[in-house]
Amino acid sequence: MYSKLPASFVEQARKDCAKFTVENYELLNRAGDPWQNGSDFWYTRNGHGVGFWDRGYPDDVADPLTEACKTFGERIALANTTKKIRARWQSLMPGGTPKYVRCYDNGGPEAGGSIDRYTVVFTGNYQRNLWEDGKLTEPVPNSYPGNTRKRPLSYQYVGMNCAPFHPQGFGQHGESDRQIDVSKWGFAPAIGRKNHLGLRIRFEDLPEDCRKLVVRDYKEIWGL
Repeated sequence: MYSKLPASFVEQARKDCAKFTVENYELLNRAGDPWQNGSDFWYTRNGHGVGFWDRGYPDDVADPLTEACKTFGERIALANTTKKIRARWQSLMPGGTPKYVRCYDNGGPEAGGSIDRYTVVFTGNYQRNLWEDGKLTEPVPNSYPGNTRKRPLSYQYVGMNCAPFHPQGFGQHGESDRQIDVSKWGFAPAIGRKNHLGLRIRFEDLPEDCRKLVVRDYKEIWGL
């Protein structure tokens, strides 16, 4: 497995694990076994949907370990593969941040907005790989079994509150035949400007769980 990763990446990963272990030795002894802890360190620092916070550990164990992971920042593991593939990943996720998204904040119910306070619109040509000579390369299933009638692809978006993974939170995906955040002339507002979805904000300004959901969807959409 390690042979497929750049040597410099593996070396830095070992240093990060050793540093994390030394700095959090007592807490880790109250958590899982070394293998589980190593996995949770990776998952938590990279904002995955599982980690120390999701194992049922006491709050005085899970919370400080989660915060400690965040200090290491995100790391992307790219296998020793073609320069073209690496360049594609880095162009779509520079610094681990989705490049082709537009994010909005309507303030939530307490500010006159709605429960889906945050809306993220996926942009870019993520549908391109499904088309060939102006036609879909794969049929799109319709509403009943056996019907594979082709139809135009739709533009994707997701609406969320600050806790989309919580049982009482809100996170709902949608699609439209046009981008839902553009004017009739096809323009979206600049960051700091408003439209019907709210104030356009930076991806970094989304709550942590919202960023996790968006990254997960973004990777799926782009095939990363």
